[in-house]
Amino acid sequence: MTVDFSSVVKAPGGDFYIVDKSNQGKLHRLTKNKTWATAPRLPNPDAPLYDISMTGEGDFWIVGRGRVYHYPEP
Repeated sequence: MTVDFSSVVKAPGGDFYIVDKSNQGKLHRLTKNKTWATAPRLPNPDAPLYDISMTGEGDFWIVGRGRVYHYPEP
């Protein structure tokens, strides 16, 4: 998989979370075993994602064109 990424964070468990700046804007997770995971999924933003920040294991803030996402939502 080739990803035109715009930001990446590394989780304490070793997985990498990546957001891309394609027009579909997706959240990707590369596992510590070097495989692409199918989860988590964001609602389709239909816009580029520019940055990701992790405040704890599985607690992310993601920004894109005019949008802010928190994963997971309460």
